[in-house]
Amino acid sequence: KQWYQRRVHGGKQLRSVKVNCQNTYIIMTEDLEAKVYKKFLEMLENRKTPSALRAPETPPDWLDKEACRKGREFYFSSAAACSISSMEALLLGFCIPNFYKPLIVSRKSHVKEDATTRYLETAALVYSWYLSDVWEKEGLASVMLRRVNAMHRFVAKKVRPIHKTIGKEVDKVFEDSDVDLKSELNKQDKVLLAELAEIREKADIPDEYYDYVNDSVAFSQTDMTLVQGAFFGQLLLFLIIMEPNMSVWKKPRTS
Repeated sequence: KQWYQRRVHGGKQLRSVKVNCQNTYIIMTEDLEAKVYKKFLEMLENRKTPSALRAPETPPDWLDKEACRKGREFYFSSAAACSISSMEALLLGFCIPNFYKPLIVSRKSHVKEDATTRYLETAALVYSWYLSDVWEKEGLASVMLRRVNAMHRFVAKKVRPIHKTIGKEVDKVFEDSDVDLKSELNKQDKVLLAELAEIREKADIPDEYYDYVNDSVAFSQTDMTLVQGAFFGQLLLFLIIMEPNMSVWKKPRTS
């Protein structure tokens, strides 16, 4: 299927972006695309701002509590899809140095057994976020989110002082664990890496990616924004695929 189309309408170039399998399109005008890109650059600028890694003490004024509760209902009606989405986002994160290097330095993800334990625990934590209203400080969801904040702060204290030389620390973690990365590769791994190298050579990788990877602080505001996007972005983009029978879709659209 063709997911992106270019066409001309009313003298302006538009991009039709297909957002689900029922032929629903968002029309991206040049003006809208410019606004989206401006927001993206604002997010990228915060790659140099360290995140506080703390949940807010009080709910923001814009919080829509009923929408949050509907989101919890959606999670429990589509738990498998949500879990697969999060796992896919995790695998993508392993391709980005800003994410995988701190994970290795934490010494909780660099060997298969440890990684299995870590991400089973992560799945349980994510599940807990939907068990109560997250803005209720004594509720389980809030308590578990603050536990995640604490885990991030612990690793950040280790990573931030060595951020400029973190590659050496990554090598040391594998050496200490007697892990020889090259010898661990099987034939299929080598084929995959060769194909990825070929794709990388042909791809037009934007400068913003290199700005992010090479000129950021550890555990930045941008990092944490992308992590939230990884957990929830695909759900927002493809809700109707994951739960086509959800009652909300049967209501008439007002915009």
